Amino acid sequence: NPWLELGIDLVLGKKIDVLVNNENLMFLPENVEQILDSTYVKNNEVQKKIVLFKNTLIKSNIKKGNLKSIKLYSWIILSITMLLLIIKKERLFNYWSVINLFVVGILGLVLLFMWFGTDHSGTKMNLNLLWASPLHFVLIFCILKGYLNNFTYWYLTFSIILIFTTILFWFTLTQEFNAFVKPIILQLAIIYYYYFKKCNNQINLNKTKA
Repeated sequence: NPWLELGIDLVLGKKIDVLVNNENLMFLPENVEQILDSTYVKNNEVQKKIVLFKNTLIKSNIKKGNLKSIKLYSWIILSITMLLLIIKKERLFNYWSVINLFVVGILGLVLLFMWFGTDHSGTKMNLNLLWASPLHFVLIFCILKGYLNNFTYWYLTFSIILIFTTILFWFTLTQEFNAFVKPIILQLAIIYYYYFKKCNNQINLNKTKA
């Protein structure tokens, strides 16, 4: 199930993505089969496969999910964000941004709880918090209240640096991001940059009036 795979990738931290050796892989039946199937024994200078033949007792009728099908949803979300910017529907863009930031912020709270509120070692050191942060609620508050001041400016500056650093280094991070979330991260970068520019313009306008 691609949605289940997405959930697992989001909740589990970078420890799960560490490469392991064959000994650590052997608790998975599928990996045991692959290891044994590629193992040879040497007898009188002759190499023979340890597995002479394979017999499937029960064929599974479970179809593997298509990851491309759920990736499409995240690209649609990104496309809607860009479309609202192009057609310059500011009120709709504000509502759309608040909804997206709220969902991602809730995810950030869940990830924080899984890190600090549970004893599961696999959910700690989760780099998804670089983009799925509870701090998104700060921007939600600023959007709803119309606060475009110096505090908002420096908060947006910090967040943009964090998000763009994540985008720049996501291929070299020790934790691999699910393909579904990459368009979501790009969308967050667009949203934050939009409000950064808007906040910067408002501050400059206030200075001019003063």
